[in-house]
Order: sequence, then structure tokens, then C-alpha cells
Amino acid sequence: MKYKIGDMAKILGISPDLLRYYEKKGVVSPVKDKSNDYRYYDTRDTNFLVDCLFYKNFGFSIEETSELVRSCSIDEIAGRFLENETQLEESIRRQQLLLRRSQEYRRSIARIPGHLGRCSFDRRPACIYYINRRNQEFDTDPGLGRVTRQWLKYLPFSRRSFIVPMEALLSPDSGEEFLWGFSLSQEYAGLLGASAQPPVVALPDARCVYTVFSNPDSAFSPRFFGYALDFIRAQGLRLCGDVYGHLLISANESGPLAITPGTPQITGYFEAWLPVTEA
Repeated sequence: MKYKIGDMAKILGISPDLLRYYEKKGVVSPVKDKSNDYRYYDTRDTNFLVDCLFYKNFGFSIEETSELVRSCSIDEIAGRFLENETQLEESIRRQQLLLRRSQEYRRSIARIPGHLGRCSFDRRPACIYYINRRNQEFDTDPGLGRVTRQWLKYLPFSRRSFIVPMEALLSPDSGEEFLWGFSLSQEYAGLLGASAQPPVVALPDARCVYTVFSNPDSAFSPRFFGYALDFIRAQGLRLCGDVYGHLLISANESGPLAITPGTPQITGYFEAWLPVTEA
């Protein structure tokens, strides 16, 4: 039985262009009708095409599948599969990490309602971080730019993080100051091979007061920590270091968590750790 290119494409669920590519690579050799230039495929062609689909679903490229079908010996095919298994293992590892990170992120935003505007005691997780923005100005140093480009590749495991100097919170004359950059938990830093080489620094875990706060348009200001400082003083404690935290999420909120309930508005939600000690 002979099949035209359109029929064969429908039978196998692939495009006519892919059939033409495999013909060009010598995988199949359809018979051409000289009277109308139509291509006709037989069951032998089908077997080669199914072999291509077989290899393709292991993750081999179209170019590689054509080579495996027409050009490779048994030993060469086994070698190609060994190489591919290494890539599959790395892909599985990456996907497992992404699943874990997705679950962590989903849980972190699910906790927002229970912690918004409230304070509790928690240990700040150890991490590594670097700063590339002071207030509204980015550092344009080329070396720092290279670090930023590398850390963008760490997304979504890296986080947009901030530091608020202790002096900016405790001294009314210091003015508002906040620093922004990226951070990685100590565990993810190890998994991704990131190290604390300058300008990256290590931040150890510490006893802290933890809180979540929000602001429309994802704006940010050290003044948002007034209620947390009041809580610290009420517990007979004092702030003993810079505040560290993350932007959790920016969302178009109109529900009970919105700044003005019922009015849709882009709102930023931040989590922060304020290190404390006995007063």
C-alpha cells in the first residue's frame, strides 16, 4: 500500500515538513510519481519514521534521530544513549528542584494572610546575598553586572532581597535607606555551586522577629517597620542588626488583603527578619 505525504503525516501525527526533512536526511525514500511529482510512502518508510519518533521521545533532536536511524552502529547508538542518560539525570534533578521550589513558594504566599502586619519569633535562615541597588539607584559597575547576570540564571531559586540598615530604622536623622539585591538560601547555594566570594557575602542564621507587610505598587520604605519595632520594645528586646527580607509577591489585590478592599491595585507583599537581643 502506498500513501501520499498528507496521508502519512496524518497517520503518524507529524507535519509534512518533518517528513520532507527526514527524506532530505535519507531516513525515508518515498517513490515519486513522475506524472504529478507526488511522493508515495510504503510500510518500510513507516518503520523508519516510527524509529525516528521512538528516538525523538527520548529527547534526541531531529538531527540526532535521523543519524541514529540511518548512520549509527549498535555501539554508536549505545554510546549516544549513555550520553543522553547523563542529560536526562541532570534534567530530572533540575525538575525535582523546581518542584520543590514551587512547593516552597506556594506555601510562603499561602502564609501571607496569617502573618500580615503581625510579629512572631523565628530564626532567620542562613543565606548568601549581594547588593546591586541602593534606594532607587543601581550600581553600574561591570563586575557587579556580571554577578547579576549569573544570579538571574539561578532564578527561581534566588530571591529578590533587601537590607535595611539598623541606623536607618533607629536614627531619625539618618534618612530612609534600603538596599536591594539577590539572595540564595545556604542549601540552594550549595546545590547550585554559588559561593560567598565578594561582592557576595554570607549571612548566618539568627534569632529574629519575623513579619509580613504590604504596600501598593510594590513601593518600599523603612518606615513600614514601626509596628515591628514597637513589638520588639514591648517584649523587652532591642534591634541588634540590619533587617533582611524578601519581596514575596506582587499581586493585583482587591480582596480583604488589599490596602483598599474592593479596589483592585497592584500590591507588594514583603517578609522581613529583624534580629533581636535582650535590651
